[in-house]
Amino acid sequence: MSTSKKDIKLGPIQSDFLYYHRPEGIYAATIDYDCLCITIYSPHFFDRYRERYLKDTSIPKLEVIKEYFKYNSTIRRTRNTRLSDNGICGTGMHGVVLGIEDSHEVHLFKTFVSFEMLKEDQTKTNDLLYDKLIDFWNEI
Repeated sequence: MSTSKKDIKLGPIQSDFLYYHRPEGIYAATIDYDCLCITIYSPHFFDRYRERYLKDTSIPKLEVIKEYFKYNSTIRRTRNTRLSDNGICGTGMHGVVLGIEDSHEVHLFKTFVSFEMLKEDQTKTNDLLYDKLIDFWNEI
C-alpha cells in the first residue's frame, strides 16, 4: 500500500455534501457517482473520525464534517459480510469506513477506523481498495 501523498497527483476537485439535523445528531450525505448511490454518514461516524483521526474532541461537529470531506470525498468500497449480510467497507485517504448497504441506492456509513487500528488480516482488503483510490486520483 502506498501511503505517501507524493504518489497522488492532486488538482482541483469539487466535493459536494449536505448535512442535516436529526434528534441523534448531524448527518451528512453525498452522491457517489461511481456506485450511483446516496451515501449517508451517521453522527457516530464523525465522532469516531474526530477521535481516531483528528485526535481532537474539541473540534465542533460541523468543522469535523468539513474536514472529512475536504480529504475523503471519494471512497472505494466493497462488500463486507463479516459485519452483516449487507455490510460494506471502504477506504478513503484518512482511513476505513464501515457501514451497511441499506438498498442499492443508499449506503449508510456508521463508523470510521484509522489505518493504524486495522488488524493484520484486514490490511489486504484495505490495501487493494487504497490502491484503487490512488489510481482514481491519478486518473482525474
